[in-house]
Amino acid sequence: SGDNIKNPLAISPDELNGQHFLMSEEGRGLNLFVQEFFNEYKIQPGEVTKIESSMTAFLLACYGSGLTFIPDTTFITVTPQRKPVVAAIKDKPMARQVVAAYNSSIGLSVFARKYIDITKEIICRESELQISAYY
Repeated sequence: SGDNIKNPLAISPDELNGQHFLMSEEGRGLNLFVQEFFNEYKIQPGEVTKIESSMTAFLLACYGSGLTFIPDTTFITVTPQRKPVVAAIKDKPMARQVVAAYNSSIGLSVFARKYIDITKEIICRESELQISAYY
């Protein structure tokens, strides 16, 4: 397989054991997602470097400083000078849900609903454009 976002290099969870990981700070959504993934597959990372931003982790990984998990939206906001190796776990689609939460007893204003709709539209459209343009 290739090593791009549309055709990632297929790896097994065992191949991640002992690897150096660049991870977001404790308590962040992505960190919780990765910790659950490690627990599910009994992955024991080697060195772990805490990085405040997924964008920074992505850029460091592009230069060979370690492995990281990033959301697809990171590909929208930054184009690294070095092309990364993009990998995915064999037969395991990785996804996390992003939500817009609000108090149901108050409801959403017309403007808030429109903001959510526009945000969804832009992220979907820009993700496809940016990812296909670079990768």
